[in-house]
Amino acid sequence: MKNILGIIICMIIYYSSFSQTSTGAKSPVIIGAKAKVEYTSQRIIAQKLPPTLAPYLAGLLFANKVGSDTAIINKALSTWFRKYRELKSKSDNLPDQVLKGEALASLSEGDFNRVENLLKLRTNYKPLLATFPNSFQTNGNESPIIVGDFATVTYVVKEVITYQLPESMTSNLLNELRSKDKIIGSQSNQLGDLKSAVESRETIIKSYINRYNLIKEELKKSPLEVYKRAFGLFENNNIEGALRVLDKSAGNDQAYGKTSILKAKILLLQLNSAKLDETLIKIDNAYSIGVQLSPDADNFFEYGKFLIDYLGNYLAAVPVLEKADALNMDLQKRVRILNYLGIAYSATDKVKANETHEKALSFMDTMEPLKNDDLITLRAVILYNISTEYSARFFDRATIKTAISFAQRAIEQLNRLTVSTEDSKQRRSAIQILTGREYAMINDTAQAFAYYRQALSFLKAAVINKPALYSINLSAAYYAMAEIYYNAGQPVKALNLLNQSVTAIAPRISVNSRIYLAAYEQLLTSILKNLGAMNRVPEMINYLSDLNRQLKPFIASDPNTYLLHQAWVNTDLGHLYLASRMIDSAKKYLPPAYDYYIEHLNTAQFDKDKFTTCLAQMNELMIQSGNSCQAITNNRNLLVKFTNTAFINRFAYEDLPPQIERQQARAFTVMGQKDSASKHMKNALKVMEPKAKQYGTTYLTIYFDYVVQEFLIDMTFKDQVKAEQDVQKFIKNCDIIIDIDPFVKQKMMAIVGQCISNFGVALFTFSQDPANQLKPTDNLKLFPLMSSYFTKAESYFQMALQNDPNDGVKYAMALSDAVYLENFWITQLSNAEEKHMHQLKKCDIAGKTNALIAQLPAYPILYNIRNKVQMLTADCN
Repeated sequence: MKNILGIIICMIIYYSSFSQTSTGAKSPVIIGAKAKVEYTSQRIIAQKLPPTLAPYLAGLLFANKVGSDTAIINKALSTWFRKYRELKSKSDNLPDQVLKGEALASLSEGDFNRVENLLKLRTNYKPLLATFPNSFQTNGNESPIIVGDFATVTYVVKEVITYQLPESMTSNLLNELRSKDKIIGSQSNQLGDLKSAVESRETIIKSYINRYNLIKEELKKSPLEVYKRAFGLFENNNIEGALRVLDKSAGNDQAYGKTSILKAKILLLQLNSAKLDETLIKIDNAYSIGVQLSPDADNFFEYGKFLIDYLGNYLAAVPVLEKADALNMDLQKRVRILNYLGIAYSATDKVKANETHEKALSFMDTMEPLKNDDLITLRAVILYNISTEYSARFFDRATIKTAISFAQRAIEQLNRLTVSTEDSKQRRSAIQILTGREYAMINDTAQAFAYYRQALSFLKAAVINKPALYSINLSAAYYAMAEIYYNAGQPVKALNLLNQSVTAIAPRISVNSRIYLAAYEQLLTSILKNLGAMNRVPEMINYLSDLNRQLKPFIASDPNTYLLHQAWVNTDLGHLYLASRMIDSAKKYLPPAYDYYIEHLNTAQFDKDKFTTCLAQMNELMIQSGNSCQAITNNRNLLVKFTNTAFINRFAYEDLPPQIERQQARAFTVMGQKDSASKHMKNALKVMEPKAKQYGTTYLTIYFDYVVQEFLIDMTFKDQVKAEQDVQKFIKNCDIIIDIDPFVKQKMMAIVGQCISNFGVALFTFSQDPANQLKPTDNLKLFPLMSSYFTKAESYFQMALQNDPNDGVKYAMALSDAVYLENFWITQLSNAEEKHMHQLKKCDIAGKTNALIAQLPAYPILYNIRNKVQMLTADCN
């Protein structure tokens, strides 16, 4: 607060000599941003309001184009003052002193929305909405959304004055900040990645002003009359007028191409988060025309950067950046082009991305020792990119160690900077977190925690003064540590860290900072995962319900984006309620999510897992509600729709038809129609089996889910021979996948073992379900088959242990299931000799389980397994 107050006092003193006031026929007119800040400050002091509000209120005047006539300014300010006094009066009367302090603190920053939430009231905003339409939005009975927080507006106004920009540029700069936040917030990158990191306000504003000045200079120096006319308009921040003039420019193709590139750059100065998609399409079209008619390296590079930074369209950026590289002869520029080209390749080909970034690095090695901070930073970024690509390519220990070495070199580069900026400090902490994650990948948790703590030691102090810049990385560090505890079977410790992770970002969540909502959604996924591991379903429901409440202002501000997020949450809530057999509650959430998805099929590409989960759960809801016929009708309609859609967009939708076939198989199974159930399951596997063979890493467990369903369908219709053939075919295909996919062979052998043993678990569950009406004699006949699946899984677990001893945890879980199975069937047997044989087998498996656990780290989950086995084998010697 003291720093802001000091800035304001200095601004008033320094700029007082520059204030310009003229008198019109009715009232004085104030000219210039500096003079308006001073005038606003005088009005605030007269009203006995906090003087720190001056730049903020001036920013509201600028952003809403209130004008320069003092009578109009006074009227606008008076409207704001009335709302302030209304809420202050209510805050002053609060008996709770802590709540009163929070309300008054929020009021001193003009955060009327937070004050109303604290006071639990709604007031009339019509006068404010009419006076400041660009700064307040509302939706029904909700409190208004304030566009532009106190700190951001204050900073932007200071920059407008410092750089002597037109006051109308305030709106441009605020829109730039909001648009950047929206773009980053819409990208589904891992929490803490540099690609999704928050740039400082300073960096974004300085980049904007630099681009503004370069365009201004280009227009000014051109001898063309059309450019001169555009310059006059541009200088007065009449960007739309400048664009209209440029639209009328004539000349040959190359001249028109250059003008199109210039128009694209100008449009980039005019981003508006409310019309972001529309503007980005215009920019894309202008760039596309520009590079075709004026194909030089700089134009291709600018277009390629736009495709990545603003559209996230990596595939389209590849040929554009390849042309930029082919046409460029300047070494430094080529390094920058190759860095972006490597990023573009990373979406589809990590090997080629690696090769491109290493090529850029080799060019940098030929330069003189780097002394320029920009080049040192560029080298660090390239090293970081190489590290992330190595860690995403193969998961063998040697490759990850190579990735770690590049991350460490990136940190060393940043340590060479002559001036350590806030952005470089933030970048360093992100690379430290990356290095920790990579150590965690090779189970070196000591080194992983060491790097996380390095990052935390800096971030916990830095976030106090720069929460907007550092809170994401602070949250990411806690999140990464929580993942280690989750993987170690310690969900309670993981949840404690995740709560700290949420605390780091929760106060920042607002429509002005979407990236924090995106970060919170990632954290919530991890929280739900840990709660699910402990079967704490009511808490999971509470978290999801709270997220639904938090989404309300985002939906009001941008329904096109956030209704999808609401569908995600409703899908999860419906799934949990359905699993808990709370059908009426599930009906409240699943149908709205389902209807949204069906009306917006294009949203499937953003989270296919959520989309397919919603479809499957809606199918199950109808079946459990006794509407299997309706489920079948719906599935038939969806199958036609998705088959056509998959033809148009194969990548996004080709997995949907087999999903619907699987749902049909489930519905026909419940209705007792064997042939139809088998036919649809066969259709589903016809698509999924080749995918599993081709993309084992991605599709292996999905393929297993399909085969288990086929297996249980055959058991339901008493075709045990066919069911056994299903399992044998699955094992055979797993062997094929292991031979052709090195990742599966190195890292997924235990998962293959789990899948095979889980056929035994699935068959046991099936045998105990009263709905299947099996006789005790039928169950006894099934027992040898159940037991055989644990035996068949043995060799895969043994191979897994050779690759990674920690896979012993999965093996121990499967063995404990085998102990349980043997113990259960002993109670079902009447023959003493058979009982004795199974008793010996149970004790033998228990001994093997205990010996395995003794060789593993002391994971809490192993403690539970050991206790389970001891309880079941108390009768063993």
